[in-house]
Amino acid sequence: MNSPNDSPPLQRLTQTLRENVSRPQDVKRVWIPKPGSKEQRPLGVPTGRDRVVQTALRNVIEPIFERDFAEQSYGFRPGRGCKDALRRVDQLMRSGYRPVVDADLKSDFDTIPPEGLMERIKEKRGDRRDHLARDGTTGLGELSR
Repeated sequence: MNSPNDSPPLQRLTQTLRENVSRPQDVKRVWIPKPGSKEQRPLGVPTGRDRVVQTALRNVIEPIFERDFAEQSYGFRPGRGCKDALRRVDQLMRSGYRPVVDADLKSDFDTIPPEGLMERIKEKRGDRRDHLARDGTTGLGELSR
């Protein structure tokens, strides 16, 4: 029986990644309404091919970075979400803590300089190969959420 990994498109993709010649395809940009506001926010929809690469990359680097996150961090982490954060705030308030600060930084990820971020990623990976970085991108599209 053939595995999905034996498919010609996946074999070609694997080869382009190994040869470091893979380039992301254009992302479809759509604007979606922000609830309770007249504003809209951009949403980038990658191609299926690029989504496969992004998922594979995340599966490799997420465990490397996850171990360094603070216990009280909940955003964009596996197995954690806003309801977990709310439960923790509730626990703290019930145990006597009172000050609560809520902040939503508009376009926060858009302000991170990609060069510095990619340097930190290379340091974390423990090597100087540049397979993930090309001119401030992951090779899978712009560094943005």
